Amino acid sequence: MSKEEVQSGEVVSGYTGGQTVLNGGTAIGTVLSFGGAQIISSGGRAFNSVVPAGGTQTVVCGGTASGTKISSGGALNVSSGGTAIGAVQLLGARINIALTPETLVSGTNASGGTMLLSNGRASGFILCSGCTALIRSGMATLGTILSSGSYENADSGGTASGTVVSTGALQDVGGTAFSTVVFSGGRQHISSGAQLRQRRSPQEESLPLPTGEALSASSSMPAAT
Repeated sequence: MSKEEVQSGEVVSGYTGGQTVLNGGTAIGTVLSFGGAQIISSGGRAFNSVVPAGGTQTVVCGGTASGTKISSGGALNVSSGGTAIGAVQLLGARINIALTPETLVSGTNASGGTMLLSNGRASGFILCSGCTALIRSGMATLGTILSSGSYENADSGGTASGTVVSTGALQDVGGTAFSTVVFSGGRQHISSGAQLRQRRSPQEESLPLPTGEALSASSSMPAAT
């Protein structure tokens, strides 16, 4: 599989294959091959990359990606301190981000809505199968959708608001969770010391539940798709 390095001062356009963009390098319009990877190193920049099924773009601390398009089966990974602006997540694409104050991510999620991570606050993210969201102390999420096979962990001191837990997904709450919607086949686990207001359906909201209980919504609720 072809792979290249974009060196400092170089500008490479329209490359197809695997690629590492080094400090001072710029890649424009890279199209990754199946199984290919593009790594944006600290000080490197990538514009309008296309990540197909089996491809991965990784933005490390200090790296910047702009306008990345992630297709079904592809993945965008953003490390703490990395920047991904104007990303476009298609249905079935995976986005894995480090939820820290130093990470910046913006763009359009798989349902056409806005996703944003800034200053440790994330909103509008859709996690596909195999994705994990770790909400550390002081961090917060709003309106996250957990698809089947995904996992969200709100650690002690972390806050998750308006999370949708779809069939086959799991939310683990050790911190605070507000207005969670758990669909049939989805699960929510509450650890000791967690703060919770659980909404089982748009019409019904319950009081905090016993510590350690793993919840599923009533079977009368429709499964999320």
